[in-house]
Amino acid sequence: MKKITMFFSMVLTFSSFAAVPQQYPDNACINNMEQHKSGIVLDLSNCHLHDNHVLKITAYLDSNTNIKTLLMDNNDISSHGIDYLTKNKSINLLSLKNNDIGPEGVQSLMAMSNLQVLNLDYNKIGDAGAHVLADARQFSHGLSVRGNMISATALIALINNRTFKWLEIGENKIDTSVLTTLANNTNLSYIGLSNSYISDSGAAIIAMNHTVTGLGIDGNYISENGLAAIIANPNLVYVNASNNLFGNAGASILSKAKSLKYVELENDALTDTGAIALADLPHLSYLILSNNDIGNTGASAFSNHPTLRVLMLNHNHVSDNGAMSLATHPGKLEFLDVSHNPISNAGLDALKNSGIPSVISDNPNL
Repeated sequence: MKKITMFFSMVLTFSSFAAVPQQYPDNACINNMEQHKSGIVLDLSNCHLHDNHVLKITAYLDSNTNIKTLLMDNNDISSHGIDYLTKNKSINLLSLKNNDIGPEGVQSLMAMSNLQVLNLDYNKIGDAGAHVLADARQFSHGLSVRGNMISATALIALINNRTFKWLEIGENKIDTSVLTTLANNTNLSYIGLSNSYISDSGAAIIAMNHTVTGLGIDGNYISENGLAAIIANPNLVYVNASNNLFGNAGASILSKAKSLKYVELENDALTDTGAIALADLPHLSYLILSNNDIGNTGASAFSNHPTLRVLMLNHNHVSDNGAMSLATHPGKLEFLDVSHNPISNAGLDALKNSGIPSVISDNPNL
């Protein structure tokens, strides 16, 4: 279980090329789609899908209209495959991360008026695709277009579409004008700027938007000074500030944002001191502290936390004492990841008998 994460939603007539799709060998995912279905979700990510496979997927969806979420990340689908999908009216969330649909595929997706959430990260949509999305009136619940070679001018057009509530635009041409436009868009509840080099000065601009309740600012060279500006927003509930390496000073700043419930701080050079500071957050429900330098004292700080339900401490330095402290006083914990820590079987057995419903460790029998 990683991020609870929220993530995505996509008319052209068939071209002569698309009308005669290239043939590919049988595909294990396509031949066993029922095994990739869980409730209302059909997950066909990493399935080596090509355009012709989308025909079979569409037929399956027509027979299973209870499926509302379709995930097809990390495949080889182009705009021609999207053409086959456009008649579907049951999917609300569509994720096509890391395919190759281009601006033509974006245009085709406009026919899917039922979509509310759309993830098009790494699809080479460029400015042309961004301008199509800037005129869209669906995707009101969420749009992600990371890594699509979109210019600042096209990003501003996209941001000025006040339909979106949740917008991720990281790894594009982010400059001060883009950040200022984001700061002035009071319709947004989430802004994502992953890996965009905004630094402290950019964080200070984004911090001016106090209607935002969630920020994705991972990988942005932000120090405790930028965090201090961000926490001036009294409505901030979620922050992902991973991969900024601000250390315990940053954790101490974030611990003052008493409204925070969901916090992600992977690879931020935190030690026990930073963990202890974060444990003071009174409404904390979800905390990711993977890939830091946290030991037993830091882990024990979360024992009997009154609201914490998800805690990820994988790839740290927690041993038996920390594991047993959490096992003895689990509080409200429902999910705990302590994999890749030096915990012996004694510590793992304690966690197994702790009453925590889900514990991830290096022991497959736990």
